[in-house]
Amino acid sequence: QRRQRDKHTFSHEFVAGIALDVTEQLDHTEDRQMALEACLAQLSSDDMELIRKRYQPGESGRSVADQIGRPANSVYQSLGRIRRFLLECVRKRMAVGQI
Repeated sequence: QRRQRDKHTFSHEFVAGIALDVTEQLDHTEDRQMALEACLAQLSSDDMELIRKRYQPGESGRSVADQIGRPANSVYQSLGRIRRFLLECVRKRMAVGQI
């Protein structure tokens, strides 16, 4: 009953504006994805392998540390360093439009 009484209607301009915002967000998401792929390509083979292992479904930093025989703290520090590099790399690529 409440839903029947509450009949919000939106102007065509409002709906078109929302659609444009969503489209722009999708474009930015695709751009960020391409920038991330370019940045991942800059990682050393060891760093790339660590990232691959960590982001396998069901894996954690601790389980990766056990697999590769390193202390968990060391793995967490390495992952943090790699993530910071990737974040900064993506930001720079996006800022200069280098995707």
